[in-house]
Amino acid sequence: MKALVWADKAIQGPFRGATVGREDFSTFQTRAAVLRAMGKLKESDDVMEKAFALEGAGLLPVHIYATRLLGEDRKEKALSVFKLNQQRHPEEKFWTYLGLARAYTALGEKDNAIKNWEIAIQNVPPSRKGQLPAYETALRKLKEGK
Repeated sequence: MKALVWADKAIQGPFRGATVGREDFSTFQTRAAVLRAMGKLKESDDVMEKAFALEGAGLLPVHIYATRLLGEDRKEKALSVFKLNQQRHPEEKFWTYLGLARAYTALGEKDNAIKNWEIAIQNVPPSRKGQLPAYETALRKLKEGK
């Protein structure tokens, strides 16, 4: 597939004749996305395991990747990535707990979901205060058993 060739060139170059490819989280994530689109989930996951150790594999890019996994209904894999993110950023009390709360909610693990939603809600940064009612609603529904 041509997309895979381009993704590989972005990693290993030469890329478009102007630059050498680069191994970073973004280029590996692109390659993994192409592999997923081709139905090669194991290969995609293997690429992402390597990507987590590369430049650019910070808190938010990893969170966004795991959120995408939830959207693909890969709940267990998303949970493992959210856990990795929390292990790497133990000082972070919003994004890591938000990710875990969403994953545990998706998996139906009510007690773990509630615990993580409560921590995330207590640590909502100013830039996300507009989302607070949605977070509180998610927590309330869990507590009510809905």
